[in-house]
Amino acid sequence: MPPYETCSVEIFEKVGEFVPSPIYMAKPKLHQEHLVPAELLAQCRLRWDQKRFVLPPIRSYLLKNVYVSEQGLVFTEDGKVIVQSITNHGQEEIVRAAEKLRLLATTQESVQAHERGILCKKRGAENYGHWLVEMLPKAFLAQRQLALGEAWPAIVHSSSEKMNAVVRESLELINYPTNNIIFTNSEPCHFKELILIDGLTVHSVFMSTPVFECMETISGSVPAGSLERLYISRRPSTNRCFENEAEIQALFTNYGYREVVCANLSFSEQVSAFKAARRIAGPMGAAFTNAIFCQPDTSWLLFMPATAHEYFFWQIAEGKKINYHEIRTQEVGPNRGPLPWDRDLYIEPGHLRAMLDRLIECDNL
Repeated sequence: MPPYETCSVEIFEKVGEFVPSPIYMAKPKLHQEHLVPAELLAQCRLRWDQKRFVLPPIRSYLLKNVYVSEQGLVFTEDGKVIVQSITNHGQEEIVRAAEKLRLLATTQESVQAHERGILCKKRGAENYGHWLVEMLPKAFLAQRQLALGEAWPAIVHSSSEKMNAVVRESLELINYPTNNIIFTNSEPCHFKELILIDGLTVHSVFMSTPVFECMETISGSVPAGSLERLYISRRPSTNRCFENEAEIQALFTNYGYREVVCANLSFSEQVSAFKAARRIAGPMGAAFTNAIFCQPDTSWLLFMPATAHEYFFWQIAEGKKINYHEIRTQEVGPNRGPLPWDRDLYIEPGHLRAMLDRLIECDNL
C-alpha cells in the first residue's frame, strides 16, 4: 500500500453535472505504417476502429478547507489525497506533498491561504498543450456552467515566464483578467472553498465537447492571420526534429509553405496563425495543439515518430473535422528527451516529394 491515504471527491458537495453527447471519430489517414512495430500498430488499430465514444459525465464539486500542493494534488484537512486530483503524478511526488502537509501540522508554520478558487492546474502544467486542452477549459466551464463571477479566481501553476504569459493571455481571452488569477507553486496552499472539475479530459484518452467550445470562444475573439500554408518547425527544441531539417524545410517552402516558430509568438499570434491556415505540416510537438484553432477541412500533415503511442493530435483533428494525415517517420540518433521516441526524425526528401505530389492529386492538399 502507498504511504499515504486517499479519498474520493464524492465526499464533497456536487454542484454541477454535464453529460456530453457521444462523439464519432474516423480512423486517421496513416502513411508509412510499415515503420510502426506490429504490436503497437495492433493497439492503435483497436483504438482507431472504435467509431463511437461515450464520454463520462463532467462533474463539479465544491471542496471546503483543502490544500493544493505540487501540480494540482488536493488534500483534505486530515491529509488524505483526493484521488480525482491525481493526474499522472508519480508516487514520489504524492509522498513528497503528503510529507509537506505532515510537517506543517507538526511545526504549525503558516501557509499561503485563499478564500476560494477554481482548480486549473494538474500534472504537466508547464506544457503548452496540456494547459490549453486540459486546464484552461476548466475555467471556461466553471464560468459558463456554474456562473461563477470574479470572486472565483483561476488557480494555476507558475512555471516559466513564457508559459506564464500564455496562461495570462489565454485566460484573458475567456474573460479572466490577470487580477483574477492565482499563480501557485509546488508548496501547499490552503483554500476555504475550491471548485474541482472531474471528467472533462484524460490525456490521449478523450476530450469532451466543452474543450472545443472553449477554443471556439478564443478563436472568435482573435483575427485571422495572412498565411494559408504553415510549416511548424520544432525550433528551438532539440528533440523530435528532422535530422535533415534544412532539406525538409526547403522542400515545404517550394510547395508554398512558410515556416512558423510558435515559440517566438504570443498566444494570440499563434491562434491567429492557425485560424487562417488551410494547410499545416511539421513534426509532432506541443505547438500542434494550436490545430484546435484551425477551420474544418484544413489539411494537416503530422510527422510522428514510428514508435510513438499517441492519440492526442488525432483527437484534436477529429474534434475539429480536420483532414488529418499521420505520417510515421523513421527515428534516428540518440534519445533527447523523457519519452522513448524523443529522437530525431528522418524522411528522404525525394520520398516526401512524391508523397506530397500524390496527396495533391488525391486530396487537393
